[in-house]
Amino acid sequence: MEYTRGEWKVRKANPKYLADNCTEIIIAGSGAKIAKMDDGWSNLEIKANAQLISVAPDLYEALKGLIDILGNTWNQEDYRDEFNKAFQAIAKAEGGK
Repeated sequence: MEYTRGEWKVRKANPKYLADNCTEIIIAGSGAKIAKMDDGWSNLEIKANAQLISVAPDLYEALKGLIDILGNTWNQEDYRDEFNKAFQAIAKAEGGK
């Protein structure tokens, strides 16, 4: 799956030009923007959403790695619901349903 590589970080957007609660997800180092959130949510929701979005690549890679390792060594019958949720989450992240 192709996505923007690099460390994703949360930063407060420049309030001079944007709403006071505007938050961006950027690539560390380059400052390239992944997402911007500024309307429709409270400051707490914006911060929580930004934190979750910023770790999405890490969560994706970690879950994919665990499935690769554990999926071949653990008895999936014992953890059917958990494995199904993991497989569904990976498929959704990769553009499936």
